[in-house]
Amino acid sequence: PGVDMIELDVRLSREEEVIVLHDRSLQRTTTGNGPARNYVLSELRQFDAGSWFNPSFSHERVPLLREVLQFIDRRRWVDIELKSDFLHQEPQGLLERKVLDVVRDLGMLDQVLFSSFNHGLMRTLRTIEPSAVTGVIYNMYRDLGRPPSKLAGRVGASVMVCAKYEFTERMLHAAHQHGL
Repeated sequence: PGVDMIELDVRLSREEEVIVLHDRSLQRTTTGNGPARNYVLSELRQFDAGSWFNPSFSHERVPLLREVLQFIDRRRWVDIELKSDFLHQEPQGLLERKVLDVVRDLGMLDQVLFSSFNHGLMRTLRTIEPSAVTGVIYNMYRDLGRPPSKLAGRVGASVMVCAKYEFTERMLHAAHQHGL
């Protein structure tokens, strides 16, 4: 109770499994080192992904998106943020298709918001799955001065995601005027 949506970040492992991991590299949140994309899942599973937060979580490992979604209460929305690796560009559509495959397989398409700072990923995702709910994440340095309708509209998104400290009343009115 009290939680309407859970947000998580996804990226691909070396063998293109969809993993839940915020950072491009492993060293801040795991005992691993270097880009997550350099490791297969069995290698990622060897790293401690919890003790950075608290030693009592030392048994935690980098999870698959499938595992996390199976664990989540089905009454909650999930914001899946797709993370593209700027140093290892994925072929267009690969990450989007892999994530969609997991979500569709679990029958959760109607509970998921797909979002990304890389707005092109949302355009591709909507092309693959027109019924997907997509959102563009506002980047204050790149998107300053661009109205929410322009940011979302150019990729067919219906949601704009923005940090509370970046969001202005003007942006709110502009978003509402365009049905965002």
